[in-house]
Amino acid sequence: MKRFSQRQTLLFFYGFDIALVCVLLLVLLPLSKEKNAPQTMTMRFIEPDDAAQIDSVELYDATEQFYLTMKRQNSVWTGTDSNSNETLLWPCDIQAVEQFLAELSKQHTLTKKAGSASAWSRLGVDNAHAHRVTFFSGDGRKIAAYWFGTEDPVTGTVPLRTAESQTVWETSARISEFLSGGADFWADPFIEPVCATGKTREQSERGLRRGRLAYLSPAESVRPVNVVQRIFDSSVKAVYSVYEKDGAFIIIPSFFSAENAELASISYRYFVSGTTLERFLEENDE
Repeated sequence: MKRFSQRQTLLFFYGFDIALVCVLLLVLLPLSKEKNAPQTMTMRFIEPDDAAQIDSVELYDATEQFYLTMKRQNSVWTGTDSNSNETLLWPCDIQAVEQFLAELSKQHTLTKKAGSASAWSRLGVDNAHAHRVTFFSGDGRKIAAYWFGTEDPVTGTVPLRTAESQTVWETSARISEFLSGGADFWADPFIEPVCATGKTREQSERGLRRGRLAYLSPAESVRPVNVVQRIFDSSVKAVYSVYEKDGAFIIIPSFFSAENAELASISYRYFVSGTTLERFLEENDE
């Protein structure tokens, strides 16, 4: 029988040890990668069946202490906000509302950001800093609620949490552009709102855009500088009272409809420039 030298014996054991280490690395490395890999999941913020039942959306910016509520009555979406202490009711931009609900109804990939409530404040999802979004059905049932933090400008991701869990996730959804919008973002952008005229968005785009929502109320003793009446193809009648204010103009519309009583509840006003008003009056004379 051939005997191995001491050197050969050592080389054999060293080789065996190296082979064993390689095997262990091949086994443990994937496990290590799996352990250190970020935890992800896919979800819809709103399930398709729930989206059809949503009749109310509440948005609250805790940092600005600003809240906004949008409600649907039949086919009309109206909104109100804390800037007027909910005394003004403006027509919503239907396109913005539909895009918002459509975005949240998509499948999104979420990555785990933190596992405990101690990270809420740092990530801006606590009650003192978050953008809270709550959805309700027509019977007042809460469908879903989310607390969103501030978008990371580098990664483009937004942290979020729910009321049911302390875990904070992050997503690259386009949610930020909706969360950062104030009342002007959600209000109908046209002097003649889509819900009253019955026009398509494309037809309305050819018309005049208003300036911004106004939260001033003319004194009772102040008379309007102009009153414009119109009857749209939808049979809705509109009366526009125009007031002058510091070189700009405030338009206060009222709507009347036998078929759509919700329009009569709309009560809001907005600033327009002199140029916009001039073109608006010219169209009334055509």
